[in-house]
Amino acid sequence: MPTNITFSRRSFILMSLTLAACKGGADVLELSGSTMGTSYSVTAVDHDRNLDKVALQQALEKRLLAVNAQMSNWDATSEVSRFNAFNSTAPMKVSENLAKVVSASRDINQASDGQFDITLGPVIEAWGFGAKNTGRHAEPDAAAISAAYEVAGQTQGLHVDGNTLRKSHPGTQIYLPSIGKGHGVDQMAEVVKGFGLTDFMVEIGGDVYVSGRNADSMNWQIGIETPDAHTRTISSRTASVSRTLSTHIPVARSLTEPLL
Repeated sequence: MPTNITFSRRSFILMSLTLAACKGGADVLELSGSTMGTSYSVTAVDHDRNLDKVALQQALEKRLLAVNAQMSNWDATSEVSRFNAFNSTAPMKVSENLAKVVSASRDINQASDGQFDITLGPVIEAWGFGAKNTGRHAEPDAAAISAAYEVAGQTQGLHVDGNTLRKSHPGTQIYLPSIGKGHGVDQMAEVVKGFGLTDFMVEIGGDVYVSGRNADSMNWQIGIETPDAHTRTISSRTASVSRTLSTHIPVARSLTEPLL
């Protein structure tokens, strides 16, 4: 994982509605940390009150390191970064997990008529909001935008065959925050379940996995924040028992002022 991580404003609030102290004989565990250029958190109900919290966090960190090593655009040595730097149209063998995520993104790309596209990395970088973010945001010139779009386009520009990826254009790059975090929370959930926990919520940057119920024996409450950095009010809530969802909504950002 990178040592310097930029945290941007996320337009959501996770309303776990758990108690900080014990309730009904159960402990509520809360863990958090940094991953994939953002943050992660875990809230879990330990009914037996004997879980090794340190061991759980270590297991989560180990799994997230593996996810980062495959999918983080913020890690120059990650598998996805190596694929992006592979300036060739020759096939490249990748891990099963990376191939699975790229294949899933292809299905979403087709289902959304191209609105979801993981090859838009160069366009995002051109506007200054990507993994190479330097903190300076200015409108790119027409030539830079045109060059970025020339190598973008998932339908024709990126091919998946088993555990092999291939570019149609050597400059094509894949950018995974929109789907990689979802894979990350699935991996986190697998770790938490491995410790015998059934009532928990895990999230990475707004991508959420909930299982069972919270400490009040109620459905987990996920609050969606109004995309206004000044008011930060809850616009809607959803109650979930066992479900994966994304609450990450991009907030309008200024090109002339620092990010919030």
